[in-house]
Amino acid sequence: MADGKLGLFEKVVVFKLDRLSRSLRLLLELEEKLKECGVALFSIKESIDTSFAIGRTVFQVLGLVSEWERGNIIERTKSGKLQRYREGCWAGGGGYHYGYDYDKDTKKLIINRGQSAVVKRIYQLYSNGKSMSYIAGLLNDEKVPLHSMKSRAWRPSSIRNIIVSPTYIGTQYVNHYTHISQLMDKMPKDVIKIKVPRIVSNAVWQPANDHRKHNRHLQPQKREPSLLQGLITCGVCGYAFMVQETPTRKAYSCRGRLKANHPDGSPKCAVSIIEADWLEEEVWSRIEGIINDPNKLKSVLEETIESLKNRDTELSARIRPVNDEFARIQAQKARLAELERTQGLLRFWKDKVNSMAWNTENEDGSMVRLVDKPHRTVLALINAEDKGISDAVQFPAVKRELLDMLQMRLVAYDDRVEVKAIFPIETISRQLCTSS
Repeated sequence: MADGKLGLFEKVVVFKLDRLSRSLRLLLELEEKLKECGVALFSIKESIDTSFAIGRTVFQVLGLVSEWERGNIIERTKSGKLQRYREGCWAGGGGYHYGYDYDKDTKKLIINRGQSAVVKRIYQLYSNGKSMSYIAGLLNDEKVPLHSMKSRAWRPSSIRNIIVSPTYIGTQYVNHYTHISQLMDKMPKDVIKIKVPRIVSNAVWQPANDHRKHNRHLQPQKREPSLLQGLITCGVCGYAFMVQETPTRKAYSCRGRLKANHPDGSPKCAVSIIEADWLEEEVWSRIEGIINDPNKLKSVLEETIESLKNRDTELSARIRPVNDEFARIQAQKARLAELERTQGLLRFWKDKVNSMAWNTENEDGSMVRLVDKPHRTVLALINAEDKGISDAVQFPAVKRELLDMLQMRLVAYDDRVEVKAIFPIETISRQLCTSS
């Protein structure tokens, strides 16, 4: 679009309209944005040129037909798959379970002898008290190949999915969106059962699943997400940091320290873990410094205003063609309400910036805070830790949302943690921790 506004091209050419999109709404939005840039859309197959009135009319009609055709294709494909399932055949492509192969002649699943022996061994080891992590590590050490070439290594979740799957006792469940670990407890109404050759008996499958259900380590734990979760990357190996939490301690640790991430026997990452409370306090103290710096706070608020302006423009552009083409569709009125709300928020944040009473008498042209009102407003919002308020005012009312707005990322080394954001932030000297 930027090149179009600069006049670097005058026309976008596609071979066929449905290759661009089969959604009428998206087609109308694309055509409208191109028109605003002074660019016409031309389809070779249908000989449509939107630089003419007749071309725009035919474009809209064919866009509606393409959307209808797309819906029909989806319905026919889904109907065909379900019919295959009802006939007891497999129709899920290559997504069948480890331990099975697809027979093209019968269109059913058959046992893969080599993989089925691994499945039986997994059940035996787990029933004998071995953990899923131990079994995964053992299979990786023995270089047992996985079902999919996309998977790098056996993981505890791979072992879990085999143990809980009822497929291995002769019944494959399809046409559901329930995770396999919850399937037997929350059986969906429209599920379809397919009979497949069993690999283990009920006498083996049931005790293994009873053992798993009573495993205290698998009981769900209600924990609040950590402030920096997903923001820290190891500067040595490149893996993301994860949260390690016990009743008495919380820390961030590099995933490269896990043996499961080194199935080829390569050395584990040596970067030490970081105490979570200490690091979060260090990071947040720097964030409060940004809020209390009028130059930086103004930049954050102006970014919010610019984002709202872009949303205002986007919503206006969406509403215009929709109202022109579908004036009788009442559902589009919701977008008008959202537009009015966005404009109200735009006025709100503009007032906040205008009320900041800057003194620009410094020689370097920087500003000095003379009043506390806007800063108190921002701090009060962030400390509310209420996602509902964030949605209402379109400004972070949760600490993590502010970190995301500042595009904050952390890179950890043994002696420091580098903080990257839209503003320069002081590097944190490492407080080294040792795992207990």
